[in-house]
Amino acid sequence: MGGRRREKIREIFEWTMATVPATMLKAAAAAPHNLELRIDGGPLLLVAHANALNLDDLIWSDTGEDELERLIGTPSPGLLVVGHIHAPLEMYVGQTHVVRAGSVGLKYERHWFDIAHWADVAWNADSGEWAATARAVTWDFRAEIKAAYAARYPGTDILPGYEDR
Repeated sequence: MGGRRREKIREIFEWTMATVPATMLKAAAAAPHNLELRIDGGPLLLVAHANALNLDDLIWSDTGEDELERLIGTPSPGLLVVGHIHAPLEMYVGQTHVVRAGSVGLKYERHWFDIAHWADVAWNADSGEWAATARAVTWDFRAEIKAAYAARYPGTDILPGYEDR
């Protein structure tokens, strides 16, 4: 599916660019790549798309220690929350707690296609630390696929569960 998947991703990108209003695209383009927050001199919270450095290099459960340390950046945050990949992940790299919340919908991993993932992030003033709690609930993938189909989303047929609709 390599070539077909790449073509499908291109179709999805073009559909998204044509569907999202220009004002929202402009606002998204102007948004910072990372969000940093430090409260009361506590550890840094860093929220980033893929990692602390760029939008492209991904953090996987089997990423090597040296590469993980590079992707966490300097100074290393107390909590790094990343996205990009729709699958959840939680790990520690040195003193940094790394959390990838996953996604609510558009799951491409068959074993999670009916699970919605997200994470709650909160500052604990008593301990002076950030806390992240991964969450998951059963997701109505059939309703998602039906809505995607109605919206003419071009990636509907590559979503796990599409054949079960």
